[in-house]
Amino acid sequence: MKNRQDNDEINFAIMCALLKQGRHIDITASIILIFTVLQLLFSVTSFTPPNPIWLSGLFCLLFWLIQKYYAIRVSIDYILFSFLTKNHTQTDDYVNSLDASLINLGLMKNKNQRTINARQKGAFNLLKKQLTAFILQVIAWLVYLMGMIVIAH
Repeated sequence: MKNRQDNDEINFAIMCALLKQGRHIDITASIILIFTVLQLLFSVTSFTPPNPIWLSGLFCLLFWLIQKYYAIRVSIDYILFSFLTKNHTQTDDYVNSLDASLINLGLMKNKNQRTINARQKGAFNLLKKQLTAFILQVIAWLVYLMGMIVIAH
């Protein structure tokens, strides 16, 4: 039993380290959004919407919103796995309590209990979706910047 608990602790710690990156992705995405919004505000006089360059700025905003949704979900999983890392000896009890709380709050529809492995895979998939939305946001931002450079010349 001790070996399983040690293994759980390591798995939870690794999950926490991965999920913590979601916060860094979110901060970077928000900084890019701020630059995009400022550029949109200062360039309104340069061209009129709906210009393709303007649309790429709006896509940047859209992908930021998607990224933000996943960032919130990843942060919830980060808190869960941080909690499990500290309390890995009573994992099953905490997970059952967590499921009951999520169901009571209406945040979980599936009343079937999930295994820890399923939770880890789900959390990792959320992080990948957040990263994908972030990459799309960066691409939209770069298209916007390239368009601004072309207009400036």
